Amino acid sequence: MTAVTTTAVVRAHAPRPAALGAFGLGAASGLVIPNGPPGVGLVLLGLIGAAVLWRLSPVPVRGWRAVHAVLALLLLTATAVRAADWVVALDLAMALGLGSLALTSAAGWAGVLRGLVEVGVALPRGAAWLMRSLRTVRLMHAEAGPWLRGGALTALLLAVFVPLLASADAAFSRLVGVLLPSVPDLGLLPARVIVAGIASTGVATGMLVLLAPRAAPSFPAPGRRLVRRSEWLLPLAALDAVLATFLAVQATVLFGGDRHVLDAAGVTYASYAREGFGQLVAVTTLVLVVVAAAVRWAPRSARPALAVLCALALVVDASALMRLRLYADAYGLTRLRITATSFAGWLGMVLVVVLVAGLRPGRWVPHTVVATAALVLLGLTAANPDALIARSAVKRGADADVAYLSGLSADAVGELDRLPEPARSCALRPSVRPHSWTSANLGRARAAVVLRAHPITGECRAVR
Repeated sequence: MTAVTTTAVVRAHAPRPAALGAFGLGAASGLVIPNGPPGVGLVLLGLIGAAVLWRLSPVPVRGWRAVHAVLALLLLTATAVRAADWVVALDLAMALGLGSLALTSAAGWAGVLRGLVEVGVALPRGAAWLMRSLRTVRLMHAEAGPWLRGGALTALLLAVFVPLLASADAAFSRLVGVLLPSVPDLGLLPARVIVAGIASTGVATGMLVLLAPRAAPSFPAPGRRLVRRSEWLLPLAALDAVLATFLAVQATVLFGGDRHVLDAAGVTYASYAREGFGQLVAVTTLVLVVVAAAVRWAPRSARPALAVLCALALVVDASALMRLRLYADAYGLTRLRITATSFAGWLGMVLVVVLVAGLRPGRWVPHTVVATAALVLLGLTAANPDALIARSAVKRGADADVAYLSGLSADAVGELDRLPEPARSCALRPSVRPHSWTSANLGRARAAVVLRAHPITGECRAVR
């Protein structure tokens, strides 16, 4: 579709197709999202919203914009696959950021970083932009606008007051049920109105970002570069030497594994892995900060030293992952340990991207860094972390932390079903409740099949 209007008119108010699309998607969101946990309904909303934005886009959706849009939709589908709230929350947060980035024509680091939050920053402008469009509505005749605004205000007031009054008096509630038999749950009406308003504003803001983009940002040029070799070579060489010395000491860990830990006097898995992992991840992160600063202020001749620094940081990152593996082997997996492993793995991927960028710099670097974060989240989602945690606990047998396992999501039910009684009944929680079709989810569906085949029994059932 060609641009629906000129840039000046777009900046003034939302065009009719954009306004209708925003209000329609907002109303659909109000009907779907409050029904229960995220599921296939949210995926359908995302696909419809993506189709509307693609249709309204005045420029072809290709290149990095297409990559980020596809990754955002893939992350959105996690809501129809995984039941773990923490996994779904991470995926949705990344999907929103990538969706915002896909609506912009970001190029460098400044544009990519702002693009990830562009829709969120523009929400006040988007709300005003959408509200101004109501003044231009002329569906039947010149008086249609006031009637529509009055009807919207009436619906808002009734949606707030009727449920409150219905909950206060049973007779009034029955009367409302007779008059409005198609409304399944009046108590959700306020939530539906609020969600519809937020969703309409969010969709409209996305349209505003797409149809009336702001000028691309850029970092100002540095006032002074470190041209003298002593200014940049000395600190980089010193840092390379420190990391190389540290890794030489760590060689026994990388190649000795468990035996080194067990033979070290006074060193346990917990103290060795827990105390070292965070510091090594911090070192890897700070190396990336140093590299970014050197690229900005040091001359191109500093790149060999930076390449050595990145290579050493890669080995440091591998050492951190090794420590965490030893800890997990000794004490089992947890959500925090799996998340930390994923983050450390992503840092390693970023270091590889930076090394390649030293040979072939370009605008692809910030987009690739963001895309690798999305790929790591997709890998984490595909791995089904709650099931991995449960499988690790089942292998530990009597040493399994049943109290911790009882807090896992429906994704872990298939693995927890293998625990002996009474640990099985204590770990399994009857959290798979029937929901609307909009909350349909593969993880919850599989858990329901397992629990129907093997109902919860044992002494823990009475507690719940």
